[in-house]
Amino acid sequence: MDFVDTALKGMDHFLSLGLEYPLRNLFLVVVCSAAIYARQQKSQSVLLFLAIVYQMTFIMTQFGII
Repeated sequence: MDFVDTALKGMDHFLSLGLEYPLRNLFLVVVCSAAIYARQQKSQSVLLFLAIVYQMTFIMTQFGII
């Protein structure tokens, strides 16, 4: 859904997000896919934690907080 929203905003917007944007989306797809197949709740919790921390870092970087 995020790629669709970005595509609607145009190529200039997509390019303004830099290389980290598609890499972040790829990372989230990989982490979520791994969590689907993880059988232990602890493993799922670790993957969720990684995804949330990375998402927060990406947002703070985009808004110039860090």
